[in-house]
Amino acid sequence: MNVPFLSDGMTNVLPFMSFAFLTNSSVPTAAKILNPTFHYRWRYLNQQVGEWKSIPFDPATITSTSYDTTNLVGASGIDLNVGTGDLEYFFEAGVDAPYYAYRDYAYASVLPTVGYGDNWTEEISAITNRATYTVAAALPSGGTDWFVRIREGESDFATITLVGEVTTNGAWGVDMHTVENNERIKMELVDDHTWRYHYYIPTNAIGERIRFHFEGVKYATGDEPFKFNISTNVWYANSTNVPYLPYTMAASGSLADKNNAVVELDGSATHLQIDFNDEVGTFALSRGSYQNFNMWTDANDG
Repeated sequence: MNVPFLSDGMTNVLPFMSFAFLTNSSVPTAAKILNPTFHYRWRYLNQQVGEWKSIPFDPATITSTSYDTTNLVGASGIDLNVGTGDLEYFFEAGVDAPYYAYRDYAYASVLPTVGYGDNWTEEISAITNRATYTVAAALPSGGTDWFVRIREGESDFATITLVGEVTTNGAWGVDMHTVENNERIKMELVDDHTWRYHYYIPTNAIGERIRFHFEGVKYATGDEPFKFNISTNVWYANSTNVPYLPYTMAASGSLADKNNAVVELDGSATHLQIDFNDEVGTFALSRGSYQNFNMWTDANDG
């Protein structure tokens, strides 16, 4: 596709396709591709599944059958006005090309026989690369086809990660991710360019401090189709001082001092909410309290 990531409501997203026909000697060979088509549908786990839709590829982009110039572009955009979830897809096309095989088609007079017998054919009328996963494979999408996630907001970043430390008895030295789940803390994209994370504050952490900065993996459109330039961005706080909550501060990747924002943890809330905007380079800190909505009762019940 012409964008690295999909988001709900995004427009002008075109499917791309490239193909190569190889003989049995693995040598690229000219081939004529017929009616190339992109098939897709929207899915939200196993709760809602949309109808299959199809987009043909623009005939103007199918001007050559050579191996190096088969970057095909969809004739229209993908409909992404259906909500967050997953986009399942596969490609289909007819192929007009020579077919080669190593083996002799004739039977030999002695065992073991060679050739294909009555069941072989040289005809290849269509080729699809549709996924063959089974339900037992338990894909994150809940389906069986190739899929790509439709995120809640637009961003050129694959991930935004919190990197920092937390004190123990007032002394620095414990990584934040060690305290949380022993993995790097990845924030969640909740709106256009807006990433959020709720840092849990246990009772034995009250009075301790955390300090952190942000790292992001960015995908930028390159000069060649199907390829994106990948880079890592780092943002540091403009100051180490967070005097109160809620609080908003600018962050930059060019600061010489490379400050980590320092926050003292108190017992007024169960979580510290951290929001970061990758477009303008700011972050906001506020208190957040966990509520188990499964324990709520209907106000009209009874």
